[in-house]
Amino acid sequence: MMLAPLETNVFKKAAPLATALLLALSLTACSSGQEDCIPASSGGSGTVSDHSSGEASPASSQDGSTIGSNLWLKETTDFSEGRAWVQFQESHRKKGSVDATLDAADAAMGSDMDKLLYAMEHGGFQGTNRAALIDTQGNVLWESELTSESYVLGEKSEFRDGMAYCVFNGNDGKSYQILDAQGNVTFTMEYDSEDHLILGHGGGLFLAAEHNISFDTDEWAIGAIDQTGKIIVPFQVYTKSLPLELRTPVEPPAGDPPDPNYDYWGYTEYYRQLDAYENYLFYLENYVPEELRFDGVGVNSEYISCEYMGDHIFKLNFKGCYVLLNLDTQQVIYTSGLDNSNYIQEFLTPFEDGTAMVWCYIYDTESLQNLSPICTMGTDGTITPVVSNSWTNYALREPDFSDGLMFVPFDQQQDTVEYSDGFILRTGAFYNFQGEAVVDLPEYRGKHWYSCTSMCNGYAAVLVQGADGLYYVTAVDENGTILFDPIPGYSYVDISSDGAYITAVTSGSLTVYNVQGEPLVSVQYNRIDPSSRNGEFLYNVHDGVIRVHDFYVNVESGTVIGLHNQGDENFSVTVY
Repeated sequence: MMLAPLETNVFKKAAPLATALLLALSLTACSSGQEDCIPASSGGSGTVSDHSSGEASPASSQDGSTIGSNLWLKETTDFSEGRAWVQFQESHRKKGSVDATLDAADAAMGSDMDKLLYAMEHGGFQGTNRAALIDTQGNVLWESELTSESYVLGEKSEFRDGMAYCVFNGNDGKSYQILDAQGNVTFTMEYDSEDHLILGHGGGLFLAAEHNISFDTDEWAIGAIDQTGKIIVPFQVYTKSLPLELRTPVEPPAGDPPDPNYDYWGYTEYYRQLDAYENYLFYLENYVPEELRFDGVGVNSEYISCEYMGDHIFKLNFKGCYVLLNLDTQQVIYTSGLDNSNYIQEFLTPFEDGTAMVWCYIYDTESLQNLSPICTMGTDGTITPVVSNSWTNYALREPDFSDGLMFVPFDQQQDTVEYSDGFILRTGAFYNFQGEAVVDLPEYRGKHWYSCTSMCNGYAAVLVQGADGLYYVTAVDENGTILFDPIPGYSYVDISSDGAYITAVTSGSLTVYNVQGEPLVSVQYNRIDPSSRNGEFLYNVHDGVIRVHDFYVNVESGTVIGLHNQGDENFSVTVY
């Protein structure tokens, strides 16, 4: 369905940021750039007065501004579509992080006048913190106004389809900024969590919510705007619960319950079915639509997050459930937690060309068995089983498909498992949705322990233990071909989502290879620790750039963006 812009627009242009807040400046000693020298403002988020779309405004960065290797970055993100968000101190950009820190230390040890003069020179009434959008060479495409807030960007999204948004914490309050890939601000709106929110974006649309409240109305409406703020999908109220006619009917169990002394499992399944039927009757008798709401923020909010699932489907996560909202049809197509006998356990793929692959839990009323088939889900919410056997019901435990394939970890104790229906699971191989082993590694099976990453764009990285007890890194393609001789000396390996780069890591060091096993760049840095991955730093390459905690390295050019932690001496970058 093509979405056409509407003529109406309730999101109007936000008022420009007002006069800077007068700060009470005080100076504390700064060490290695870890703390701001100017205390954060306690100003609130402000109020929304007026909203509208506007013409694209130019980026506010200085012409030719580039972030090099002498500026410490307080906040960093991975690259997406060749763009990343960073935060730094303006005083550090002017003099370099090392010099600025030394000046701060000298001032802190001086007289009160020294401290005041330093604060006026390096801080000012606007503060000294700034955020920027950079490309993979460190060129600044957009930068925020100066602010005294410690965290300049309260929210920052990935780039999709050349667009992203952030929440700027300014001295006058918070504001949404929508940017294009060139760094142009195409829409600005004051941030107001009580009345107006941008929830997420994808497919060229930004999902938004607005609070309509009056003497006899208190409701949240959801719609979608484009990058200029023009309404594309009208705002309306949605409910978590599915309408009655969309609820899957549950039939009562047939006949009398079996005698548990002779048929315990039949007895158990009978009452399981009876419970499901009674729950269904209770639902019909007590159905009350529950509106989607976005009241409050943080721990006090039922709303948690928004995910774009493809094909204009958004997944809204709430405490205890989630809903799938189709913007094309303007319907909630699925709500989790409504039916204990039929629900989605995992999404295996995003929506593409009208369908997604999902792994479900289904209670089969004919066989009286619990099944876990792989199904297709249409954008209308229709779920259709496509594979149901021992592969899906028993062997599949933590599905993680990429490129339509999933690696089943090698089990040295029980390499092969045969199930009652004839399905044979051979560990240490890649399987498709149908449970067929399509990529195997016979070179290592039965001889070595090994593990593989996800298959990305036809390639996967391999970590294999040799007969000498050391761990080696190599790669395999979708045909099962080992691409280069194993390279020793690493304990962790990953592959970039585009399948172009392999990151091999050991304590204090990492090396990025291409899929032919040719080294591109190495980083020695004592903060590199493969055993302490927490989901934020996976030492992986995004758009040809690897993020190593507080700085980046372009793996093709060797360009370093950002200054490494100043207290660490064990740091070097080698370009091959």
